[in-house]
Amino acid sequence: MQINVAASDEAVEARLALAGECLCCSLEVSGSDQELLYLENSQVFRRCVSAEGNVDKFEFCGLYITEFERGHLADPSATHRRASRADLVRLMQRAAELGMARVSIAPAVVSSGDARRVNYQDALNHCHRGLESIIRDTQGIGVDLCIRVSCKGFLTSPPEARELIHLANSHAIGVDLSFDNRCDRVAWQDWVETLWPLVRVVGVELNGTEGSRAHLARAELAVETAKDPLTGQVPDWPVALREPLRSTTQAPGR
Repeated sequence: MQINVAASDEAVEARLALAGECLCCSLEVSGSDQELLYLENSQVFRRCVSAEGNVDKFEFCGLYITEFERGHLADPSATHRRASRADLVRLMQRAAELGMARVSIAPAVVSSGDARRVNYQDALNHCHRGLESIIRDTQGIGVDLCIRVSCKGFLTSPPEARELIHLANSHAIGVDLSFDNRCDRVAWQDWVETLWPLVRVVGVELNGTEGSRAHLARAELAVETAKDPLTGQVPDWPVALREPLRSTTQAPGR
């Protein structure tokens, strides 16, 4: 099982310690789109890259965008939508330069209580056009754009998520699937069976009161309960240990 640990400037030392305890050699760097655009200024980057520019001890496997500061892909403002697409293209290009495999995003906000929310159908339409544009501009760079499902009130059913990604018609777009051991197992299996070929990474939320053994046990549970519906094979998806996102994020099946 491939374990990645998400590290942000808010808890860099604790996450690096956890990575060491889990014998993990890959870090996922998390933060807002604007923070990650200036990755070289982050504590995570400075702690892991030597003065000579070599990555020391840990490799970077991906970027985990927790928030779009200038607007999401389906933002009510067309100007903000264009800005978010341009920023995401820049982030994917930067990820490629650093040898990262993926960039994970929640593409739209439809949850009530958020000033930038849009209605569901508009979110689907804008995201479809946005993904087409992004893939066109990042063709062949070798970085997967991973869509977080059941997040911020968007893509709340497996067939819907599958349809959006299939419409984009690119192998460079996949799914970032969140696991919570409190979730309904039948619902979890539905997500797994529907999205199996598209999953690039499984996210597992960290619990601040638990130690590394408990985190690893939850990661193992996520993988063991996600067997291939046709062959029964256990997937080799990487598992990313992450801080819970604020506000309206929800794991599938909750």
